[in-house]
Amino acid sequence: MTHINLELPETVYSVLHCGPEELGDELRLAAAARSINKGESLKSGPLK
Repeated sequence: MTHINLELPETVYSVLHCGPEELGDELRLAAAARSINKGESLKSGPLK
C-alpha cells in the first residue's frame, strides 16, 4: 500500500474541529468517494 505524508499547520485541526486521525479518515473517505465517482475501483482499477 502507498502511504502519503502531509505536513499541515496545527491550526488546521482546530479550524476543522478534528484531530489528525479523524482528518486522515475523512481524507481516505473523500478519496474513495472521488474514485468511485470517476468509475474506478480503489483495489483493481477501472470498474467494468
